Amino acid sequence: NGISFGGAMNGGLQKSAGAGANFNTLTKKGVKINGKYFLGYSDNFNDTQTDVDQTLGNRRLFTNSQSLQNNVNYSHNFGGRIEAKLDSLTKLTIEPNISIGIANGNGTLVTSTFNNNLQLESDGNNISRLKGRTHEYNISTALWKDFKKKGRSLNLTLNFSQRDNLSDNFNTNETNFYLPANPSVLLDQLRDNNITNFNINVNGNYSEPISKKLTLSIASSANYLDNENALVTFFRNPNNQAYDIPVPNLSETVIQSGFKTNNRVSFRWAVTKDLNIQPGFVFNTIDLKNEFANNQNFEQHFNFFAPQLTIRYKNLNFSYSPSFREADVRYLQPIANNTNQFYIQNGNSNLRPSKTHQVNMNLYKYDTQKTLSYNLYLGGSVQNDGVIMSRVIGDGGVQTVTPINQDGIWQFHSNGNLSKDFKNTKRQFTVSTGYCGNYNKSYVIVNNIISESKIINGGPRLGVRINLNDKFEFGETYSFGFNKSFYTDKFFRNLNYYNHGSDTELIVRIPKKVVWETNYRLQHNTQTLNGQN
Repeated sequence: NGISFGGAMNGGLQKSAGAGANFNTLTKKGVKINGKYFLGYSDNFNDTQTDVDQTLGNRRLFTNSQSLQNNVNYSHNFGGRIEAKLDSLTKLTIEPNISIGIANGNGTLVTSTFNNNLQLESDGNNISRLKGRTHEYNISTALWKDFKKKGRSLNLTLNFSQRDNLSDNFNTNETNFYLPANPSVLLDQLRDNNITNFNINVNGNYSEPISKKLTLSIASSANYLDNENALVTFFRNPNNQAYDIPVPNLSETVIQSGFKTNNRVSFRWAVTKDLNIQPGFVFNTIDLKNEFANNQNFEQHFNFFAPQLTIRYKNLNFSYSPSFREADVRYLQPIANNTNQFYIQNGNSNLRPSKTHQVNMNLYKYDTQKTLSYNLYLGGSVQNDGVIMSRVIGDGGVQTVTPINQDGIWQFHSNGNLSKDFKNTKRQFTVSTGYCGNYNKSYVIVNNIISESKIINGGPRLGVRINLNDKFEFGETYSFGFNKSFYTDKFFRNLNYYNHGSDTELIVRIPKKVVWETNYRLQHNTQTLNGQN
C-alpha cells in the first residue's frame, strides 16, 4: 500500500510507524467490496562522509563532503476495490485510490576540494530546507472476458491518474574559491517547483485461436498525457526577510501534452507439447507538444516499427522485445538546478526518444522430491539515443552536468541460484549458492573529452537459513564481488577493486501473532583514498 514500516536498509537511522484498517464484504449477488486506509510515518537521519578522488589527465581533484540530512514523511493511503462477476465468463473490477504525502527535510552539506598538492581550491557550506506535499488520485478499471470457444479471451483496462507534487526548496549557500582566486558566491533562494502529471491509459488484449496449433494475439495501448513542470525562483528580500524577489532567468514553466500508442501483434505456434514459438511485430507512435513560458515551443512526432520474438521450451523462456520511449519531462526543464553550487544540473529540450532492443532468457526448476530448486537468468539491452550526462569540471571542482543522447549503450546481466532444503515436520535447514554478473558499455564525457567506458562486476554468494517450527529463523549470506572499469581514453584512469558483504537476519515469532525481526548488513570494499577505505 505504499507505506514504509522501516527496515529499508538504505542508510541512516530510521524511526517509523504505521497503522491501517481493512474492510471486506461479499454481497448477496456475489459482489466483492474492499475498503482500506493506511497511515505511515518515517523519520530518517543520515550522517554521510564522502571522499572522492577524480583523475582528469594530469589533474587530480580530492573532494571531501560531510552531509547531515533529516527527513520526516507522513503518508495517507485511501483505497477501495469492487469486483463483480457480470456472468459466468465476464469479470469487472474497479479500484479507486487516493494518496497524500507530506515531506519535511532539513540538511547541511559542507564541501572542500583540494588539488594535486593537497592545496585547498574551494569550499562551501549549504543549508537546505524542503517542504513538500503530494496528492495522487487514481481510478483503475478492468474487464476480463472469456468465451465459450477455447483459447479466445479479451482483456480491457482503463486508468485515470492525476499526481500533484508541490515542493518549496529553501537554499542558503556560500561558496569560496581560492585557487585560482575568484569572488565568493552567496545564494539565498526559494525554488517553488510544482509538478503535475495527468494520464489516461487504455489497454486491450485479445487472443484468438486460429487452429489447434496457431493463436493470434493483439495487444494495444493508447495514452493521453498532460504534464506540467512549473518552476519559480525567489531571492530573499533583505528588507523584510521574505522570499518575494522573483528571478525571471531562474524561472520557467514546461507543459508537455499529447498522445502515445503501443501496438503489438504476434502469432503463437505450438510446435510440440513442450515448444512454443511466437513471432510478431511492434508499432509505436509518439505525438507530443512541448510548450515553454520563456522559450521556443516545439513538437515531437515519431514512429517506431520493429519485430519481436518469444520462444518457450519446457522451463526455458527466451524473448526479444524492442521499445521506444521519449525523454522524461524533467530533462526538458531548461532552467539549471543550482541548489548545490558544486553540482549544477542543466536540462536539455533537444533530447530525442530512446530506442531499446532487449533480450531475456530464464530457466527455473523445482524438484519436489529432492527439495532442490535452481534458476538461471540472462538478459541485456542495446540502446540508441539513450540519455547520459556530459560533465564540465571547472575551477574549484565545480561540476556542470547536461543530459545528452548517445548511441551504443549496452547493459547485460546474469544471475543464478541453487538451493537445497533439509527438513522434517518442525525443522528446516536450507543451503543456497549463487552468482551475479553485469557488463555495461557506455560513454563518459568530461570537459568535451569522450571515452568509451566498460564496467564489469559480479561474484558468488553463499547462504544458510535455519527455521525451527516457524518460531525462530536465522539466516546468513556472504557475498564476494569484483569491480573493473576500462576507458579507451587515457584521460581517465581504469579502476579495479573488490568488495565483501554480509547479511544477517533474525526472526522470532513469540508470542503468537507477534513477529520480531532484525537485520544487520556489513559491506566492505578495497577502494582507498588518502589512506581511507
